[in-house]
Amino acid sequence: MAHVLRQLSSSPVSVMLITVIVYLAIAIPLLIVHEVVPPAPSDDALPSGLNISEAWLDLAELTKAYHPYASRRNDEVHDWLLKRVEGILESNGVHWSSENGHVPISAQEIVQAAAGGEQTAGKVVAAPFPGFIGVETTGEVLGGGTEENDELRKRDASPLVTIFNDLQSNVTCSGLGPIGADGKGRLPGQSVYFEGTNIIVYIRGTEDEEGEWWKSDTHLRNTHGQGGILVNAHYDSVSTGFGATDDGVGVVTILQLIRYFTSTGRRPKKGIVALFNNGEEDFLNGARAYTQHPMSLFTHTFLNLEGAGAGGRAVLFRSTDTEVTRAYAKSSHPFGSIVAGDGFKLGMIRSQTDYVVFEDILGLRGLDVSFWTPRARYHTNQDDRRHTSRDSVWHMLSTSVSTVEALASDTSGTFNSERGDNNRGKVKNGRGSDGVWFDLFGKGFAVFGLRTLFAWSLTFLIACPLAIILIIYFLVREDKFYLFSSSVPSQGGSDEADVHLNGWRGAFRWPLAFVAASALTVGSGLLVVKINPLIIYSSQYSVWTMALTLNFCVFWFIMRGANFVRPSALHRTYAYFWMFILGWIVLVAVTALEDRFKIASGYFFVFYEIAIFFALTISLLELFALPTKTQYAANVQAQDEAIESSSALPDSDILIAPAEDEHPEPESAEAANETEDPEPTESTPLFGGDGARRSRTTTFANYARRSFRRVRAHDGSSDSIDGE
Repeated sequence: MAHVLRQLSSSPVSVMLITVIVYLAIAIPLLIVHEVVPPAPSDDALPSGLNISEAWLDLAELTKAYHPYASRRNDEVHDWLLKRVEGILESNGVHWSSENGHVPISAQEIVQAAAGGEQTAGKVVAAPFPGFIGVETTGEVLGGGTEENDELRKRDASPLVTIFNDLQSNVTCSGLGPIGADGKGRLPGQSVYFEGTNIIVYIRGTEDEEGEWWKSDTHLRNTHGQGGILVNAHYDSVSTGFGATDDGVGVVTILQLIRYFTSTGRRPKKGIVALFNNGEEDFLNGARAYTQHPMSLFTHTFLNLEGAGAGGRAVLFRSTDTEVTRAYAKSSHPFGSIVAGDGFKLGMIRSQTDYVVFEDILGLRGLDVSFWTPRARYHTNQDDRRHTSRDSVWHMLSTSVSTVEALASDTSGTFNSERGDNNRGKVKNGRGSDGVWFDLFGKGFAVFGLRTLFAWSLTFLIACPLAIILIIYFLVREDKFYLFSSSVPSQGGSDEADVHLNGWRGAFRWPLAFVAASALTVGSGLLVVKINPLIIYSSQYSVWTMALTLNFCVFWFIMRGANFVRPSALHRTYAYFWMFILGWIVLVAVTALEDRFKIASGYFFVFYEIAIFFALTISLLELFALPTKTQYAANVQAQDEAIESSSALPDSDILIAPAEDEHPEPESAEAANETEDPEPTESTPLFGGDGARRSRTTTFANYARRSFRRVRAHDGSSDSIDGE
């Protein structure tokens, strides 16, 4: 068995088979994770307060027709959502109230509350952050110590839920136009005035203050409880689609969250604000209008639910920091990586979501969870219920429940302390740290700080080359570093020619093959884009398969052909050397991006460089098992001398042929007749003869004696084999 295993481990076919198995073991699970959505459990198996069938029916009602902002169908959806929320609360037996207006937030109130002083007349106060509009004061003191503002209005029994039908918040914003053709100025921008029709549902936490505290301006200065969690989805669609994934699934998910957190025994510690905003598809106007509502200064963290595909898994698009991402990591099926977030940060993904309003304008810390694939159905009439599934609804819902539960139960003060930027116009929600995160085959989730990744990168950047140099030093000292060695001096003296090692053979195969294969792959990709630029959206796996197959085949053909024409025992080691050098150069760039620009998408190259380092280390350590180069030269010289000595021996036919004295004397005819064997009978010997004469058989000893005689005769020696 051991012999069979040794044969398998050394066979090229077995090595290729093991390599294919390893690659398939990685590729197949990744494809399954990206293409297969975890199945939704039955309604009986769901936690109390959740109902997938109900959510699925709500999605059907929501996506009956296109419902863009300001359309009749949009107004119908708005009224339907109010009734659904009220119906959910009544079915749970919850004490709730509703309000159709609120005290508008002005910029002066925010500035005064932050500074703790009074606002004088005749000045226009700049908004503390975008979204608030500066208003000229009337000369009256805006601050003051009225009794109404000194304490909050409270009720004897505060309702658990308050529904705000916000028809009052509005926003005006202007955007810069594109740069003109002359490159010296900008074209006229676009100004927008928007009146919101948002629906806001406030679920009071156990640690929130009682009463209608949002009706007093003291909430601008005080933190009520531990701060709340905002969950957002927009209920408008584009004018070209039904909006099932963008953002119907997010809407029905929030409806289920309301049902869940108002069920018996599910009341959160921190308050939850569920926002159904209207107008996201047009400049994110719905979220901008929300910034004018008093609830916008209550929440400290947020979860934004979006859709940019049609079904599949809900992806963690981006996150503000490490701490809030750890709440998402508690999901049963997390999915996403930091690469998407860096794509938004670098402008490679140009579309935006309400995430930017909550993060940039309000300064909240939170997450952006969205559907992503298939992109070909995004904002089309195929974004309907038929092209999504109950499983997709469950994936977003289960992720949202675990994330909101983690945030609502966190009372450590992580999200309730002084801000890192000391901006007084934004909520006090602590200091977040830049993070790195990625899922592990859709089952686990890795989250750690960017500074930790930078420390790893810098350590490996320095330690790995030093370790390789140290191994090479010991190989050189032991005279076993065969790489880059063309020859070694012969041990036979200065007259003897040097022994060739051919250590340079195969040194530059890998970079040449890499450049050629990459150039052909990129060229074929550009050709495909020229012929059919949309194929990547309809048949992405066909494109990936074509590119990877072409790259592999070209690379293999060059490397295998070069090794066939000029074989080299160092072929693999040289390949690892080049891969290590290229990976180290990439790691330098990755480390610089981590430190200077807070870009963490290169985390993969850190692990890649570690893997290549170990492969190269093992390949170099194998050289210690070889003889020294001096011993190798001596062995080659000994083999050459043995070959020359063997060429001086007589021909093999001469060695085997019998000598002259070994030929028997011819017998006379009479003697032959006299010694002729009698007619065989049952009493005659088996070999014939009279028994006195022995058969002269030829044995190996005879051949050996003949050979020695012929050698002595050839050399002119008279010594006998016995030394007589």
